[in-house]
Amino acid sequence: MRVFPHVIANWPTAKRCGALAGIAVLVVCGVAMGAFGGFFLACDALEVLQIGLGRFTLSRLALDYILIVPPLVNCIVLCMLAVRKARTFLGYQEADPARQYSNALPIWRLTLLSVVSGGLYQHYWFYRNRQYLNEACELERSAGKETWQLSRILLNFNAIYDQFSQINCLAADTSKASSLSPRRLSYWYTILYFLMIGGSLLAFAVPSGFVRTQPVSLYWLEPAIAITGVLVIVQTTLNDIWKIRQPGLPVRQKLTGGEIVIVTNGTAVWLLVAPDILKFLGGWLPL
Repeated sequence: MRVFPHVIANWPTAKRCGALAGIAVLVVCGVAMGAFGGFFLACDALEVLQIGLGRFTLSRLALDYILIVPPLVNCIVLCMLAVRKARTFLGYQEADPARQYSNALPIWRLTLLSVVSGGLYQHYWFYRNRQYLNEACELERSAGKETWQLSRILLNFNAIYDQFSQINCLAADTSKASSLSPRRLSYWYTILYFLMIGGSLLAFAVPSGFVRTQPVSLYWLEPAIAITGVLVIVQTTLNDIWKIRQPGLPVRQKLTGGEIVIVTNGTAVWLLVAPDILKFLGGWLPL
């Protein structure tokens, strides 16, 4: 218990030590992931030299992607983040300061990130919107706390309905005729969210030998993808709001480093479940 008063008394030093520790963790994780991906890349290069690229099957190439691309991309992003944090820590001025962008999010980026992440991106989407709404409406509500409520059964509807309603009110204040129906969209979102969570539990609970009409992964992916439709409706209204409230600011069209990590890792997950999905679709589609 004597440690905490000492830390508080020397908070600037403790804060610097914490920053250094965080940078070190980023570097270690980045190097470890790079070594992991590099090892499999070297093994594949040697195998290509021995048997030739033509001997590689589609499933083998998918496995290579899963073992090589995500670790290497994670390595690059983590190391770049560590360098950026180190420059800030040492007090260096960035040569090219961050450009100011609009809060708007292109629909294609939202759709891509939501589908590829299997619906997990929605939590960051909700968190980010709360931060933007706090700034626009001069509120001091905790974005982290409300995002946590999104994953709790009894508070899920209240959390999402509150944000959708506030977006609708902001649209009215911005002189934009909004077509949002907060209550109806909240009901659809909550139902699909519970189906996604239930599908995730089913994917782990159902034994592999259990006879089913479709892959267990689809019980999770179908509602996760359907949620994207709800997010697109709300994001369209948000884009109109930020277009009026932030005139002149460009909309970021390129993916950020974190979003590239989501895409590469999410693609790896999709490749893992793709064989079951293709097998299921093969029974429905004419050959």
